[in-house]
Amino acid sequence: MVIAKGQSREAMIPSPIMTAMESGVIGRFEELTRSTSDVQDALISILSEKYVSIPELDDDNIVFAQPGFSIIATANSRDRGVNDLSSALKRRFNFVRIPVVTNKKSEAEIVRFRTAELLRRHEIDLEVPPTLLDVLLQSFADLRSAAESATSDDEKLESALSTAEQIGVLEDAILHSQFFGERALTAETLGSSLVGSLARRAPEDLAILNKFWHGVVEPRGKDDGTWRGFLEGGRNTIATLS
Repeated sequence: MVIAKGQSREAMIPSPIMTAMESGVIGRFEELTRSTSDVQDALISILSEKYVSIPELDDDNIVFAQPGFSIIATANSRDRGVNDLSSALKRRFNFVRIPVVTNKKSEAEIVRFRTAELLRRHEIDLEVPPTLLDVLLQSFADLRSAAESATSDDEKLESALSTAEQIGVLEDAILHSQFFGERALTAETLGSSLVGSLARRAPEDLAILNKFWHGVVEPRGKDDGTWRGFLEGGRNTIATLS
């Protein structure tokens, strides 16, 4: 249509935010701190003036927000993000802080509930042994402690080590077991998935995970079969990624 008729509203595909403006509804902006500075600057005028201009169009080039339009944005305070939010943009938001789940029992319930939903969605009939869930929770708790005691960013994983990432690790292990394993979740697969999911800045993150594996996981693997399998799975993945 652009080639045949030139720039027009009919040839334009509106963004989700523009759609929310035209419809007078709430738009959701995920991971605001991971957006670039020019995107953040554009949001300032949208939130202040409640309109957006389209310079490519000669006519009908302004979209005004209808009553009811607003934006809900999310950001992980433990995530480094890409750009810090400017003071001007911060002033245009009301902040609601959701505390990080630190209670092991509550976190286990969240992981178990969300994993059950994911299993139903994927139509997978697979049991998550409680011992493996305990290993996952303890590993993340130990990694968080190590990150808090680190003296520099080079000693911290890129991962925010959130509850959502625990669920992601468990989901990855379940899917791998279902399609590439024996359709039974094992400690080896869980260890491999944890390393594979968290090793984002190789070789920096691999070095941190390797240190954690030798210093924390290996001693536990000497007396516990579940931790021993977890140790071997993670160790093999570290060797492969290295």
